[in-house]
Amino acid sequence: MTTALDAIRAPRVHGGAHFEIRAALTVGYLARAPDGHAAYMVALSAETPAIPRVFGRVEVRFERVRFDVGTRQWEASAAIVRCLDEAVLPTFVALATDASARLPTTGCSASTVLEVLDSWEALFRRLRHLSAEEELGLWAELRLLSLARSPQEAVLAWTGPDDENVDFHGGGVALECKASTRQLVHHFSASQAGRPRGDVPSYVASLWVGHDSSAGESLPDLVMRVTSRLPESSEFERKLAQAGYSHSDAGLYTTRFVLLEAPLVFPTDSIPQVRQLDPGVIRVRYEARLERHRALPQEDAARLIRGLGSA
Repeated sequence: MTTALDAIRAPRVHGGAHFEIRAALTVGYLARAPDGHAAYMVALSAETPAIPRVFGRVEVRFERVRFDVGTRQWEASAAIVRCLDEAVLPTFVALATDASARLPTTGCSASTVLEVLDSWEALFRRLRHLSAEEELGLWAELRLLSLARSPQEAVLAWTGPDDENVDFHGGGVALECKASTRQLVHHFSASQAGRPRGDVPSYVASLWVGHDSSAGESLPDLVMRVTSRLPESSEFERKLAQAGYSHSDAGLYTTRFVLLEAPLVFPTDSIPQVRQLDPGVIRVRYEARLERHRALPQEDAARLIRGLGSA
């Protein structure tokens, strides 16, 4: 099945001064612009003046263009959203897919398009080169996603990129993911121990990770593997952007990680805690060593991870 990303990546059929439509979305079209850039085109209900905008690797302009769709051709005022960096096409297609689902099917205005793009502007501005600690943390979360029976449901339950105090929350459980090159030693915040989600059963997955240049997987490897298992990847791309991951930096993430043992899962009430704080202390981060005998039986741990996000 040809996806919107496949369609926009295909070579140009012809050149010229008009946009080459590649895929129809719920509202608007994915196309190749005359200058070769990938574009998302939305016809506007009226010619309303609006100032062009550039955010990150995306440009938004408003101009009168020709639409050439099948046997129909017409001219209209349109919002043209261009992708200025081919490396971030997956994120750009996710933007277009999300915007097309949120825009009205009739009566689109320039201001409406800009309002819908606001959240994506913030996401594109977050794209950056991750630190070594962030790279390992994101790798670990994606490694758990790759083990889930339903990656699509696990992606919906993935809360880590939203700076929540657990990384997954869905299907009646909450799970925090911790990765370290030191066995069973992790950093915690005070809000992650005890009952981080009230009465929701909460757990911590401990991943002991090593480096292996031949058998390991890099962060971009895992991104590709998870994407290949998703029937629709726009929500995954949105959350990758929220985490700061940019496809244009994929070549910089060369470390190949490997799990040194199956993930161990601990009830959060078994995590060592800082029991008393002086008045006025509102945030504490500490290092703790987990006790292996407090972990769930391996069969239960594997079942919990496979069921991430599932009811």
